[in-house]
Amino acid sequence: KLLGALASLHELSRDNPRWEEWKLKGQVLLNQKKED
Repeated sequence: KLLGALASLHELSRDNPRWEEWKLKGQVLLNQKKED
């Protein structure tokens, strides 16, 4: 399942606005993990 999700992500164009959205969400998650 994860590979399928990654494959579909890879197919998105790099300038897709969702990339920024996901990058921000990823940063937030990483920061939360560091604080634990």
